[in-house]
Amino acid sequence: MRNISMLKAMKSKYGMSRLGDLIKEPPQYGANVRAVDGIVGKDIRYVRITDIDSLGNLRDDGWKTAEVVRDKYLLVENDLLFARSGATAGKTFIYKSKFGKAIFAGYMIKFKIDDKEANPDYVFNFTQTSWYGLWVKTIQRPSGQPNINSQEYQSLEIPLPPLSVQEKIASEVKVRRQKASRLKQETDELLREAKQNIEEMILRN
Repeated sequence: MRNISMLKAMKSKYGMSRLGDLIKEPPQYGANVRAVDGIVGKDIRYVRITDIDSLGNLRDDGWKTAEVVRDKYLLVENDLLFARSGATAGKTFIYKSKFGKAIFAGYMIKFKIDDKEANPDYVFNFTQTSWYGLWVKTIQRPSGQPNINSQEYQSLEIPLPPLSVQEKIASEVKVRRQKASRLKQETDELLREAKQNIEEMILRN
């Protein structure tokens, strides 16, 4: 009840729109096939919940393809995936063609945002907010394991400014994400160099 009250208290100077009113076709559940080893750059990637981190980034490790690849599950630019069950229910990912050809797994639901109604990156960025996190905690059913179905996701209300404002927000977040990614790469490189230096010092002694 406390979460519901907090959600109702949250306000936006812009109108609210349901996710279900911003999509151009019905949501789609992913493929229920086994993940297998594959060849990067040759095989089609199988995107699973475990491939996505808490900020919606696609992880580089654990690359897999699917035992069976069907065209109906192929992702296209700006497809938005929502995790539907387990401890990761509510996690999201937006697909970009730079990731290479990919299909998505059954524990996720695909939404195609109508770009005449909303900016897909803006919608994805909204799912990284505390507002969205509170909604996830409120809506998911704890029976067995937490889960959120496609109908419940469609009921998600999103503050919807004019498209020009959405695009500005999405652009600013993109710049900051790129900066954060560069800083992470630099940090990882410094850590690798530090470990290498430690090993060399130990071996010399």
